[in-house]
Amino acid sequence: MLASSDRIYISLIEKGGHAAAPHQRVDAIAMAGQFISSIQNIVARQVSPLDKAVVTIGEIKGGYTSNAIADRVDLAGTVRTIDKGTQDAIEAKIEALLHSITNFWGGTYTYEFERGHPATRNDRQMTQLAKEAALTSIGKNSMIELENPYMSGDDFVYLSQSVPSVFIYWGTGTVDKECFPWHHPKFHVNFTALNYGVALTKQLILSYLNEETS
Repeated sequence: MLASSDRIYISLIEKGGHAAAPHQRVDAIAMAGQFISSIQNIVARQVSPLDKAVVTIGEIKGGYTSNAIADRVDLAGTVRTIDKGTQDAIEAKIEALLHSITNFWGGTYTYEFERGHPATRNDRQMTQLAKEAALTSIGKNSMIELENPYMSGDDFVYLSQSVPSVFIYWGTGTVDKECFPWHHPKFHVNFTALNYGVALTKQLILSYLNEETS
């Protein structure tokens, strides 16, 4: 249902210098540019098209002024995967790419792959129970069964690892009003939509209790 959510922290390091003499120094910004461009090939060319993975660099810090070669660039990003084998492979491939690029330029690097929430998997029996509860409480036309997992992550996974669970989304948008995704500053919630979530959750609890006592 949801992907594992990992963080990567990278620093590309060397001695900076004057922009007029790039051959005398190692340009950390040039190393970072090559790395950012090349890292997308890990998913595009080294992960099966039938698998799901995302690598995003979301933060870059480096440079001081227009006429100086930067001595350091710091990068931060996220890696999202469904399969643990793919997660392990991407971690290793990023390190191999860093080693190759810094070896070519004559620079150095630091690299941290911080494991976050594991992938969330819905229990089949609980999923079926939730579908039946949705039909009863909000109707067939209000239910969408997803074909693919979202690549976001959530700490709900630790609950689902302890007891059979089902992770459910419900829409909170407003008809004829532009909707924005999570983390967007204009994200809004139509509070009337919460009634459907409460109705579904209540029916799911009742259905589960009835099944347990039957």
